[in-house]
Amino acid sequence: MLNGRQIGDGIIGFGITALDAAGNTSQTRTATGDDAPVMLLAKNGADTLYLHPSVEQNLHAPAGKQVATKGVPVTTNNFSEQYKDFGVTAYTQGDEKLYMADERIDRNTNNIWTSSSDTRYWPSEETVLDFYAYAPYTYKGETVFTDKSAITCEGNTIRFSYTVPTGKDENDQPADAMMQPDIMFSYTACSQTSTAPEGTVSLTFSHALAGVKFVANDVAGGTINTITLKNLYGQGTCVYTASTSVGGNEGTEKPKGTFKWTPKEGSKKDFTQTFNVLVNEGTADDQQPITEKNPETTFMMIPQSLQDAEVEINITTTAGETYTLVGSLAQTNDGQWEAGKIYTYSISTESINWEYTIEVTPNIELPLGVITGNYIVKSYRTRKGDSNIKEAVEWSAVATSATETNPHNNTTTDYLSDIGQLVTNFTPNGGTEDAVYEKSYSIVLTSTPMQTSYDGDNALKNTTAKGTPESPYDLSTEGGSIPRTTANCYIVNAPGTYQLPLVYGNAIKNEGTNEEAYNNAAFVNHLSRQITSPYIRENSDCTPHDCTLVWSDGFYMFKDVHLSEDKDYLVFTLDPQFMQQANAIVAVRDDAGNIMWSWHIWVTEHEDIYDTYEIDDWDNASTKYHLMKYNLGWVDGKQVYYNERNLTYLFTQKGSGKTAEIKVIQKGATFDYKDAGSTYYQWGRKDPIVALRNREHIGGADYRL
Repeated sequence: MLNGRQIGDGIIGFGITALDAAGNTSQTRTATGDDAPVMLLAKNGADTLYLHPSVEQNLHAPAGKQVATKGVPVTTNNFSEQYKDFGVTAYTQGDEKLYMADERIDRNTNNIWTSSSDTRYWPSEETVLDFYAYAPYTYKGETVFTDKSAITCEGNTIRFSYTVPTGKDENDQPADAMMQPDIMFSYTACSQTSTAPEGTVSLTFSHALAGVKFVANDVAGGTINTITLKNLYGQGTCVYTASTSVGGNEGTEKPKGTFKWTPKEGSKKDFTQTFNVLVNEGTADDQQPITEKNPETTFMMIPQSLQDAEVEINITTTAGETYTLVGSLAQTNDGQWEAGKIYTYSISTESINWEYTIEVTPNIELPLGVITGNYIVKSYRTRKGDSNIKEAVEWSAVATSATETNPHNNTTTDYLSDIGQLVTNFTPNGGTEDAVYEKSYSIVLTSTPMQTSYDGDNALKNTTAKGTPESPYDLSTEGGSIPRTTANCYIVNAPGTYQLPLVYGNAIKNEGTNEEAYNNAAFVNHLSRQITSPYIRENSDCTPHDCTLVWSDGFYMFKDVHLSEDKDYLVFTLDPQFMQQANAIVAVRDDAGNIMWSWHIWVTEHEDIYDTYEIDDWDNASTKYHLMKYNLGWVDGKQVYYNERNLTYLFTQKGSGKTAEIKVIQKGATFDYKDAGSTYYQWGRKDPIVALRNREHIGGADYRL
C-alpha cells in the first residue's frame, strides 16, 4: 500500500535485479584460475609476493551457503540491505520529454521502491517511458554522483564520469576500500500495461566496476596489516550500453549491459585499506579469509590495464617481524581488470616462511690459453624457526653481458646476441635434483684467436696444411720426397700434422748411418752411456714412454704432441688458427719422465731460408764459409696479441627471486717482440734457449707453452 493506494492504481513502482557481467543472476561460482602462483618480483628491496589469481563474475555465491552480509559486492539478495536507494531518470519515448530528473528511489514503509520526493504516476497506460537508473544514490551518507552533469542519458546508453572515493576509518586509518560502493547501472523501456505486476518497472542492474578481494594460503602466521593497490587509475569516463531485449522467466535471455571505460590520464594513485586480520601459519591447501572478514573491504576499482600496477601487502609475523611484500599485478589476469568481475588474489608469503640462499662463485679468471673454468652454485631454503628443514631450490641463469676487447687498438665487440661465438658449454639452470643444495659446474669458452701485426704470420696461417693425424708429414723425408736424413732442428712452414723419427740428431743421412754424428766418446745418451746406434730405442735399457712439448714461444700452436703407436716417431700438430713465426723444443721421455732426446722446431715462412752468403776466412782468404741469411730460429719484429673476453651471468633463484652474479674473464695479452731476434745458444748445448722477446717485461711469460 502507498498512501492507501495500490501500485496498480497508476503509481510507478520499481523491482530490482543485480546481474553479473555475463548477464547471470544464478547463485553459482565460476571456476578459479590456475592453481600455480604468479610470482611477482620485489622492487626496492621489498620481499617477494606470490599471488594465485582467480576470477568470478560479480557476484555469485554457492546457493544456500552464503547469506547476504552488509558490505559490497551487491547481489539481488542483498541489494536492499546494502543500498537504501538508487537514482532514476525517465523520458517519454518518442518526444523525449523529461519525466523524472535524477530522482532518488527508496523503499517505503510498505517495502515498495518508489520516488522519495513525490509519488510518481504513469502518464497513461500506453505511454512508453525510458528509465535510466544507477545505484546507489547515496553511500556512507554521501551522494555518489554529486555533479549531476556527470551523467547523461540517451537512447539505451548512459554516459558518466566517476572518481573512486578514498577515506579513513573511525581510527583515522586508511580505509579506501570501505569508501568504495559497487556502482551499478540499468536501462529499460516500458509502459504501465507492459509491466508485471502492473505498474512495477523491472530494473536489471549491471556492475560497472571490478572488485578486488584477498585470501591467504601458505602464509607465515601473523597479522595482515594493510593492503595497497598502487599506480592505478582513480578517475575515468564510461559509456554504459544496455541490451534492449526484454527479460523473461527463468532460463530465458535477460537484459545485460556493457561498459566501455576510458581512464583519465594523470589520475593514477595508490589505494590503501587497513585490515588488521589475523592469519595462522598455513599450507597451500589451507585458505584463510582476509577480505571476507569484512566484505566492505573489497576494493571496487575502475576497469583498466594493469600495466605498471602493483600490490603491496604489509604483514607482521607472530615472531614480531614486519615485512612489506610487493609485486606487479600486470602478470595476472591477462594484465587487465574488467567490469562486473571479482578478482580474488590468494596470497602466498613463501619469501617470509623460508630463508632463501643462493650463492655462486663470484669470479672466474681464465689465464691466457685456458678455456675451461669451474664454478659452484648453492641454492636452497631453510624453514624459519627450524633450520633442520632444508630444501634445494631451482635456479636459472642468463648472460647479461659478453664482450671481447682487442688490446692492440682498444676496440670492444659485443657478443651478447651471439654468445655462442665465445661460449661452447654453460649450464643455464639447475637445482632440480632432490637434496642437492650445492653443485659444481663448468663453463667452456672458445680459444682466443691469435692476431698479429706481421703479414708473414698471416701467410703461415693461410698456407695449405701438410699431413693429417692419420698420415703425418715426415720431416726427415720431406713428406717422402727425399731419402731419410735426420736432424736436431727441423724447419716447418705450414700448419698440419708432422712426425720425426726417434733418431739421435744427424745420425741418419740419405737413408744410411752417419756415424760421425754420434760415434764419439763425448756423445752420451740420457743415461750417460756412449751412443752406439742411430736409434734411441736401440741405444737404451728403457723404451720410449711418451713425447712432450718442452717449450714454445708461440702460444697454443703446438697441439697433441705424442708418441706414435709403434713407438718409432714423435708426432705433433700445428694449429692453423695460431700459426706464427715461432720456435719450440719437443722431446721423447722414458717411463720415469726423463727426457731421452729433444729436437728444435723452427716455424718460419721465409722461402729463401736456405740461401747462403759466401765469406772468406779472416786469416786465409782461400778458405770459404757459407752462412745462412737468417740466424737459426729467426723471428721478425712484430706484435702478437690475444683479445680479452669479459662475460657476466645472472643467476635467479625460483621462489625467492634472489639473484647472484658470476663474472668470467678470459685473459688476453699483447707480446711486443723486439725489432728482430732469434733463439739463444749456450756453448756446447745443441738445443736453443727461448729469447727474451717481450719488450716491456722479462719473466715467466717469455718461457711459455
